[in-house]
Amino acid sequence: MSQEKPTNKLTGFVRWLTSIFKSNEENPNTDLPTHTAPPSPQQAPARNADTTVLRYGNTTVTLNKSQRFVAQHATKSRGGMESNNESAQDTLNGFALIDIQATKSRSATNANEAQDGFAVYHFSDKNEAEALIPSGEIYLVFNNNTSMTQRQQVLQSYAWQIKEQRGIMEYILQADPAMAIGIVVQLQQNPAVSIAEPDLISRPSYATFTMPSDELLSDLWHLRNTGQHGEWSPTSFKKGADAKVIDAWEHLGNMGDPQIVVAVIDSGFDLQHPDLGGSNKVVAPYDFETETTDPNPRLGDWHGTCCAGVAVGSANGIGIVGVAPMSKLMPLRFSGISDSQVEKWFNYCMEKKADVVSNSWGSADSEFVMSTRMFNAIKRCATEGRNGKGCVIVFAAGNTNRNINAYKPDQYTGFATHPNVIAVAASNSKDEKATYSNYGKSISICAPSNGAGGAGITTADVTGTIDLPDGQIGFKGYDEGDYTYSFGGTSSACPLVAGVAALVLSANKQLTAQQVKNILENTTDKIGSASDYSANGHSVYFGFGRINALKAVQKAQNPAAINNSSGSPIASTSNTTNTSNTPQTNNTTNPTVMVLPLSAQRSATFSAAGQEHVYALQIGGTLNVQLDSSTSGNDFDLYIKRNALPDPSKRIYDFSSADEGSSERISIAQVNSGSYYLLLRAYQGAGMCEMVANFNTIATNARPLSLTAKATTQLSKVGQPSAYYKLSIGKRLQVKVNSSAKANIDVYVKKAKAPRWNDYDGRGISKAANETIALDDVSAGLYYILVRCQTGAGDYQLQVQLSVE
Repeated sequence: MSQEKPTNKLTGFVRWLTSIFKSNEENPNTDLPTHTAPPSPQQAPARNADTTVLRYGNTTVTLNKSQRFVAQHATKSRGGMESNNESAQDTLNGFALIDIQATKSRSATNANEAQDGFAVYHFSDKNEAEALIPSGEIYLVFNNNTSMTQRQQVLQSYAWQIKEQRGIMEYILQADPAMAIGIVVQLQQNPAVSIAEPDLISRPSYATFTMPSDELLSDLWHLRNTGQHGEWSPTSFKKGADAKVIDAWEHLGNMGDPQIVVAVIDSGFDLQHPDLGGSNKVVAPYDFETETTDPNPRLGDWHGTCCAGVAVGSANGIGIVGVAPMSKLMPLRFSGISDSQVEKWFNYCMEKKADVVSNSWGSADSEFVMSTRMFNAIKRCATEGRNGKGCVIVFAAGNTNRNINAYKPDQYTGFATHPNVIAVAASNSKDEKATYSNYGKSISICAPSNGAGGAGITTADVTGTIDLPDGQIGFKGYDEGDYTYSFGGTSSACPLVAGVAALVLSANKQLTAQQVKNILENTTDKIGSASDYSANGHSVYFGFGRINALKAVQKAQNPAAINNSSGSPIASTSNTTNTSNTPQTNNTTNPTVMVLPLSAQRSATFSAAGQEHVYALQIGGTLNVQLDSSTSGNDFDLYIKRNALPDPSKRIYDFSSADEGSSERISIAQVNSGSYYLLLRAYQGAGMCEMVANFNTIATNARPLSLTAKATTQLSKVGQPSAYYKLSIGKRLQVKVNSSAKANIDVYVKKAKAPRWNDYDGRGISKAANETIALDDVSAGLYYILVRCQTGAGDYQLQVQLSVE
C-alpha cells in the first residue's frame, strides 16, 4: 500500500520548532504545546520486513510480521462510513484486528478493507493469535549529552505529532501506525536517542481460577460442605454448613495474595512438612523460648502445625490445602504466658509486617485477667500494625463450654474478650453449636470445626518418628503419617477465620483491621435458632453468625458497602489512648456529633503575567485547640479523645482543659492520622462560645496557610450542657484556585519542597482562571503550593481542604 507524501514545509517547521525549544530551555516554566501537529518534511520508511529486532524494555525482542492479521482504525471504513467488517476478530483501543484468511470467503468489500489494513506483529516465540497492534505512539528519550540542534534534527525527521513532552529529553509522539515500527528501527540506530519504543496493543488475558488438586481436598468439608466427605457418615454433615472458602476462591480468581502474611502464635511448627515448609512460604520464623529462628516442634508440640495447616497450608497437589494457601506463614513458637512474652510476640508481629495474627490459645485459669501491659500490647498491634491500618488479630474462644464474660462481665479479662480482637466460637459440620465451645457477649463470629455428631478437621500434622522407651518406633504428631483427620476445637475455628481474613485483605489491602472485623461480622450466615440472636443480630453462642468467606471478599471489594457497615466498636479505656481509625461511642445517649472540615483560604492579586506566589501548608504535627466565650460568669471545659467520644463522668478522655472560666487551651503533638472527638461542656453558666482548632505552619520563603476548623455554639448548664465535634485528619488534599479575572492561572502542589512546572505531585493547567487539584492518600508533612499567572492579571482566591473522602 502506498502512502501519500506530506507537503514539505521544512522552513516553517524549523522556525516553529526552534522557537519552542528556545522558549522552553530559556524559560522552563513554559510548557511545550502538545496539541499542535507541526509540519513534517520527511516521510518514514516503507513497511518493515517480515522480521524486526528491537530493544524493548530491558531486553531485546524479535517481532514477526503477521501473515494472518492486519489492523485498521475501527471507527471508519475507507469511504468514511462506520466500519462493519465481519472479519474483525477484536476491537482493541480503537483498532480492529482483521483476519486476512477469513476475507477469502467473504465479500469483496471486506477483502478490500483487509487490504487497506496495516501490519500487525507477534513476538517470535509466540503464535500469530497473540497479535500486537502498533498504535502509532512512540516513546522517545534523548541521550543526556545531546544538544538542542541534535534533538531538533531528530524531531523534524518524521511525520508525527508531539502528543506530550515530559521535560526536555522525553517525548510521546504520534506517528502513522503503519510507519511506527520502521521509525523506531531507525531511531534506535540514532546515537542521539537513548530509548525509542513503539506502543504495542495486545489482547488482555483474563485470569481463570483452577481448583487445587491436593489429594485430601475432598476431605476438607469446612471449605465446601457437599454432605459427604471421606470416611465420615453422611449423617455427620449438613450440606452447606461450611465457611464458603472455595466459593471465595472462585470469586477472587485466586487463593490469596502471596504478599499477605499470617502469623500463627502457637507451639512448634513442622517446617519440613510438605504443606508448610519452603523459603517461598515461611517468613520471619521465631522461637521465643530459645530466642532462635527455629520454631520446629519439641516433643508434644503438635498443635501449631495443625493450626498453620488450616490457615495457610499450601496448594501444591500434596495433602491438604489451607483457607489462604497462597499467603505466607510467620510461625512463632512460644511457651509460657507473661507480660514480657505477650509484648514480645505482638511487637514482633508488628515489626516483621504480619497482616493477620492467629491465636489458638488462652489461659487455663477461667478467672484470668489481662494485665495492662498485655492489653496494650495487643491493642497496639491491632491499631498500629500494618503501617497504621492495624494487624487483624484472631483469638479462639476456648473449649470448656463456659461464658467467657461471666467473670467480671463489664471488664476485659481473658484474651478473647479484648475489644480489638476477633473472638471465634466453633460450630460443627451440621451448623450446630459445638458442644465444647465457649460463648459470651464478646464472641464475634463462629467458624466450622469438629463437634458432637459432626466430622473432624483434616489438616497438617507433625511428620517423622521418635524412639519409644520400649525400643519401638513411634510417630510424631496426633496421628500416624503427615496428616490428622480429627483436629478441632476453637483451635481449628480460629485459624480458619485468620485464613478468611487473609483472603479479605487479598481482595482489598487498604482495609483497616477494624474494617476487616466489621466485614466478617456483617457477612455471616445466621445458624441455630432465631431466638439465639438479639435485636442487633448478635448471639452469645454464634456471635454475628457463621463466617461466610464469599460474602466477606465481595464486601471487601465494595468500598461503599465497607463505609456503610457498622460492626462492633473498638473499645476505649480510661488508661490508654485508642489508635484505631474507626470511631466508637462510649456515650449510650448517642449525641449529635458535628463533623468539622479542616480548611484554609487566602486571597491575593497578580498585577502582571509571569508572577508566582508560593504557599506552605502543614498537614499533621501539633494540633492546637482553643475554646473561648465572651460571656462573663461562665465555666466551660474542653475534652478530647482520639477515635472515641470523650466522657468526663467516666474519666474517658485523652486530653482535657478544665480551668476556671471559659478560656481553655489544648495542644496535641504528633497528630498524623485518625479522628479526634471534641467535647465542649458547660460546667457552670450559659452563653455563646467559639472553638478553633488548627495546625500551625512554619516555613521560610513561603506564605503560610493554616488548616483550621471553627465552630460557634450556645452552651447552657441547664438546657444544653454539651456539644460534640469531630476532626478527621483526612487523606485527600483538595486545592482550588478561583478567579473572575481574565487570566490564565496555574497551580502546582508538592510535598517537602516548592513545586516547579516539571516537578510536582499534582497540578492544574487548564488554560483558565479556575483550577482544582485533588491529591489522594496524602501523609503528614509540609506541602507547598505554587500559584502562577501565565497570562493576564487580577485577583484570585486560594482554597484548601483536607477531607476523608
